[in-house]
Amino acid sequence: VFDRDLDDLDCVAFERMMWVSAVLVVVCAAAASYLAMPTAELTLTAATGYSAKILCDYAFVQTDRNDDVFDHELLGVFKHLDWSLDHQGHRVTVSVPYFEQISRTAVYREGLGCTLVHPQTGKVVEPHLPYDLKPKETRGMPWPTGDVFDDDRREHVKAAVDLDKVEAALDEAFAEKPGTTRKQRKNTRATVVVYDGELIAERYGSGFTKDSRLAGWSMTKSLTSALTGIRLMYGQMDLQNGPPLFFSDHWTADGPLNSITLDHLLHMNDGIDFKEEYHQWLARDPSIMLFTEPSASDFAAGKEAKHEAGTRWYYSSGTSNLLSRAIRASFETPDLHPKELANKTEEERAELFKEFDPLKEYFEFPRRELFDRIGMQSMVMEPDAQGTFVGSSFAFATARDWARFGMLYLGDGKWLGDMILPEGWVSYTRMPAPNSNRRYGAHWWLGGPDGDTRWPRLPKGTFVASGYEGQFVVVVPSKRLVVVRLGLTKDKEAFSIEDLVSGIVDALPESFPSDSFTKKNTKVKKQEKQQQQQQQKQKQPAEKTEEQLRQELKETIDSRDGYVEASFLDRLNADEQEEEEQQQQHEQQQQQ
Repeated sequence: VFDRDLDDLDCVAFERMMWVSAVLVVVCAAAASYLAMPTAELTLTAATGYSAKILCDYAFVQTDRNDDVFDHELLGVFKHLDWSLDHQGHRVTVSVPYFEQISRTAVYREGLGCTLVHPQTGKVVEPHLPYDLKPKETRGMPWPTGDVFDDDRREHVKAAVDLDKVEAALDEAFAEKPGTTRKQRKNTRATVVVYDGELIAERYGSGFTKDSRLAGWSMTKSLTSALTGIRLMYGQMDLQNGPPLFFSDHWTADGPLNSITLDHLLHMNDGIDFKEEYHQWLARDPSIMLFTEPSASDFAAGKEAKHEAGTRWYYSSGTSNLLSRAIRASFETPDLHPKELANKTEEERAELFKEFDPLKEYFEFPRRELFDRIGMQSMVMEPDAQGTFVGSSFAFATARDWARFGMLYLGDGKWLGDMILPEGWVSYTRMPAPNSNRRYGAHWWLGGPDGDTRWPRLPKGTFVASGYEGQFVVVVPSKRLVVVRLGLTKDKEAFSIEDLVSGIVDALPESFPSDSFTKKNTKVKKQEKQQQQQQQKQKQPAEKTEEQLRQELKETIDSRDGYVEASFLDRLNADEQEEEEQQQQHEQQQQQ
């Protein structure tokens, strides 16, 4: 690079060269000081992978955004990488200037979002059978599954809330302090407040709307937990059994990793030596796993056991991807009871497996069993190049759909009467992980004044899905409250989720307005029904007496042309007299 004539370089190219040179110097120094193996090439590969993934999601997944990704996500050195966008092929490639061999490509697939292709083959794993990931249509459906609100109920709930306080809390969440740099800003992009089942407030930053898909980052861990619960409900996984022994050479039948169960993975008590560190983040385990490896779960599985399973809590994105891989493994055979499979002949089994595609079933599972059932139309979970969902980090949805996910947990895993999650799963989720000092549950963070929680000022019993750069789904069961905040907060001190939620809680009444609305609605409906019955009764003619009916019959007969058989009325009278006599005889027999 330095042998080139500087007259051949324009200012931008020269600036890029200086950036790359500076990065190489810093990375080499960092590698010598802090790391045993990482090289400048590995760090730059992670940088190109991160950039390709961000650009691909920006171009194809977050299509409703109306801002400049280079002014927000891709700052600093990322601006000076070379990139190309293939709209027709749905691909983005990013490389290092003057080092084109260091590059990564991300490809977009409908329903699966963006995936970094395999660095050697340039491909991604696909099912061999066609798969359907088209969201279920919810337009015109009532809230919460759809976006058609019951105005009477919604206004009744909102009338009980101090909306001025709610708006003041949202003002503070979006307000920027004068003189702050881009990295010091809150950059709140979306906030949704659902109270007592009703959406009472929402607000969006410049360039974003209710239809904008936004990254959840580590909130994806909570989705992975929900999907695990669903597989457990169908009997395809077992909390006390470990993942199948396919992860790596380290995962041997008699090795220390064999003692890890799904319960350990869910509570992050697995003990694997994955370092969740972000100092010089491009050269650390999370970035290497997410942006340089074809399989996130294989990278995590390659780690040795550092602690005995169940003895130490440690937050780890690698653990979430082991859990995601275990979910995928539960689809290796058709969802049949072993007895059903045992009763089939070899020919029937062969035919069954011929029509069965494990990867197709796995890809379709989240939408079929979770997203579509609660109206999360926009939700996209993204797999790695080997076809396993990156259960630690890669999911996108609108703020309203993230709120729906929170509402599912607020409703104890039920949705409009349907059981989506296993009975007791939400309670299990909120159970503090051993050795976590009540900070963490089963892939959900815990808040409130009990223990060493991350947010002690939140109400007791609060639990939170939390993601990188300030993504939050806050569930407050005691207040029937779900608060969603999505943003791009580089500085953790810039935004406080406690301030936002506390300001909203302060605006809520002591009793739940929906209870009084239900009673009032039930009373009103009862009164309306009684009025309808009364009106219907008034419209009906009064019942005629037997004498009136007899007279009408006689008049009808007399009015007919021709003669009327005189004995007709006589026979009618005789029949009645005979009926009376029979009745008298029956009464006498009863008395005897």
